[in-house]
Amino acid sequence: DLESFVEKFPNSSLMVEAREQLSQAYTNMANSHVVIGDHYYSRNVFPAAAERYISAFNAKGILENEELTLKKLCLALARSGLYFGEMYRYSSKSERQAITDFYKTKHESTLYEAKKYLADYKAKFPQNSGAISAIEAEVNLIPAIEGEGQDQGAN
Repeated sequence: DLESFVEKFPNSSLMVEAREQLSQAYTNMANSHVVIGDHYYSRNVFPAAAERYISAFNAKGILENEELTLKKLCLALARSGLYFGEMYRYSSKSERQAITDFYKTKHESTLYEAKKYLADYKAKFPQNSGAISAIEAEVNLIPAIEGEGQDQGAN
């Protein structure tokens, strides 16, 4: 409703108050995504945690602890990539091709996103080189998924 009001009545005398309330609503929404993301993260449900952290950053609000959230997002994405990679390897039988394609695609996209958000983390918080190095090491340890023929030889 506030977005609609701001759009429809840009010259209203209530515009300052409406923009403040809209900003607070965005902030509340962003931080609620972080709380839910932390819940999933603490239970090692990394794909769901990553989704919530990404939603927090997309919510246009001000995050209470942006650096910590960005760090957890990078780790959740990296660990999601590892999860999807293992699921791909586990379900690598030819009769399950649709499943293996899904997990391979998810593995590649979460690793790509982890590297993208890690670059953002480096740019925003260069002083925290220890945490950045630890995340880089974790991301770099996750193996790429090779071709189907190599997986089948291992099974």
